[in-house]
Amino acid sequence: MVIDIFCIFADRMTYSCIPRRVRKAAIFVIALTLCAIVLTQLSRKSSVKPLHESSRSLLTGNKSDGKFLVDTPFCRIPDVDPYDSTIKDIVHKTGKRTCPQDVALTYQTGRQLRINWSLGNNFKDTKIKYCVYTPLYRPNYTPTHSNYWTYLATSEPFSSPVEIKHEFVKVNCYDVDKRMVYTNFHAFIQRNTSLDAILHERLIKHAVKDKITEQLNVMVLGMDSVSRLSFKRQMVKTKNFLENTLGAYDMSGYNKVADNTFINIVPMTLGKYVSEMPWDESMQDETFDKFKFVWNNYSQNGYRTFYAEDAPDIAIFDFLKAGFKTPPTDHFNRHMCSAMELKDNLWSNAHHCFQNRLETDIVLNYLRDFVDTYKADPHFAFTFITRLSHDDVNSAGAADEPYYNFFKSLHNKDLLRNTIVFFYSDHGMRFGKIRETFIGKLEERLPFMYVIVPKWLRVHHPFVDRNMKINQHRLTTPFDVYETMKDILSFNGVEKPVDGNTRGVSWFREVPQSRSCDQAGILPHWCACLQHKTISLHDEIVSQASAALLAKIQTELSNYKKICHDLSLKRTHEATRLVEPDIRAVNDKQSLKTVLIKKVFGDNTKRLEDIQVVIETVPGNALFEATVRLDTITEQFTVLGDISRINMYGHQSDCIDVFKLKKYCQCKDFQN
Repeated sequence: MVIDIFCIFADRMTYSCIPRRVRKAAIFVIALTLCAIVLTQLSRKSSVKPLHESSRSLLTGNKSDGKFLVDTPFCRIPDVDPYDSTIKDIVHKTGKRTCPQDVALTYQTGRQLRINWSLGNNFKDTKIKYCVYTPLYRPNYTPTHSNYWTYLATSEPFSSPVEIKHEFVKVNCYDVDKRMVYTNFHAFIQRNTSLDAILHERLIKHAVKDKITEQLNVMVLGMDSVSRLSFKRQMVKTKNFLENTLGAYDMSGYNKVADNTFINIVPMTLGKYVSEMPWDESMQDETFDKFKFVWNNYSQNGYRTFYAEDAPDIAIFDFLKAGFKTPPTDHFNRHMCSAMELKDNLWSNAHHCFQNRLETDIVLNYLRDFVDTYKADPHFAFTFITRLSHDDVNSAGAADEPYYNFFKSLHNKDLLRNTIVFFYSDHGMRFGKIRETFIGKLEERLPFMYVIVPKWLRVHHPFVDRNMKINQHRLTTPFDVYETMKDILSFNGVEKPVDGNTRGVSWFREVPQSRSCDQAGILPHWCACLQHKTISLHDEIVSQASAALLAKIQTELSNYKKICHDLSLKRTHEATRLVEPDIRAVNDKQSLKTVLIKKVFGDNTKRLEDIQVVIETVPGNALFEATVRLDTITEQFTVLGDISRINMYGHQSDCIDVFKLKKYCQCKDFQN
């Protein structure tokens, strides 16, 4: 093994041409070098203090039960108990949210709007006489702005079923005294027949050019802030249905690549980091229309497209951003959501219910109607639902019933026959008590990701099933989702090789066993593969790393000293050294050589050390977590990538409207 390594570095010389005495000397020198490296590492780790028993094996990657989600040469992610003893007092299963009314006065069947007369004849101590509807309008192809919408002319009164020819309508109902006593909103997928010929021509050109053998639909359905472990705790019915009925793949090594929603969704839908778009917060008045997102790729190749969210004030491309001046897809629900948001008196149950319906159900029903309307046509849908699961680590339990019913409905109507579904979250819970535990740290970095692939596709193209099963236990990222969607669009039934130079890897191909976070485009701060070696808080390196983090925060706030307090360090709560897993078996000889070279001549002799610290600052008692890199030659400390705020800041930062600075700013005018 050592000889193999030596030969690799022998340039153009052959092993046989080296004199035996020289070979022995070289082997002896390498052996001495290895010993020196080991001694150096042991010396460097002399300040590491013992961990408490409940976390030691998780931090070090040496679990006593030997169970890992990913166990490859450069990635070892522990498979932990969702109710681990360190979080058992924080997490619990929650039930569904119940909306106040069992039956609505108005409802829809297909494209018909109806009055429920069994309720209308005795509605809140009065009797309904008639209803009217008013269409909501935003032009599909004429640029306006992200929050533009208007009402069109109100319809004639109706009391019997009426055919709706608009995508969104507001309905008002009046009693016998002509008093308005009821308001609701309804969404109807309206097929734009004027696009039929255009999209069909695009589809034919695409099929011929890329030699398409299978026409596959795509559904990308996201929930906010739900880790894989939280999904196991809270979404029990949905999980069982996905795995046991739909045969979904649980991508257990799915690792986020950035802090919050927006900067994890962009890699998934554009294949780039936000900085590579390029975009930053100085451009928050510029819309996103110029970027070619994945739904644009599908539309240009003949697909019907769909985009839907809830909670319009904090939508992905709109929260402190300019959104889209032209709807990004054929069907887009932002203007109905915005109109509903203005009706404060119609919301209940912590703003989760609109009249008798759960907001999540309203969005899911709109998505289901899209899939049903275009079941015979190629289609692409992107949906992201935030409000129900965003604010509490246990809140996802209320989503179990809606998502279970949604998937069951699609399955019963055979609407997933040709559709590949990515059901996922952007990240785990980013703040709160759980985030102050190691399990919470791991959960934040490992959101859930399920992929549903039609059974016939798995049978007819076994390589898809084989690679998906392998990749369930490989390190994967949002960049991979983008590459997989590219493969789906151009699917021709042929297994394609993996390009070792690409950051993202399609899951229809085998993700390399030797993949590391660095290769996958994951910064050390977010990498769930790395082992954490605890460092004594009294170690000088911890003080310096903490100071570097505080200095970085102060620099970020330097232009806002008039409104934000100057923060100081109260104390350091935690410090760990991030290290890669030990060498383990690799299947092929070439990969083994690569691993050994990296370990012997690379990582263990590297000049850089990554230290992760959690500090508390005052005023405000904010908890910040970051990874700080030490250059051991220059003795310089540099904060790598994002800084996490792991406790809630609430209204402490209302005075500042720069999103990335909200987590840092303690407003001078804040009143407890």
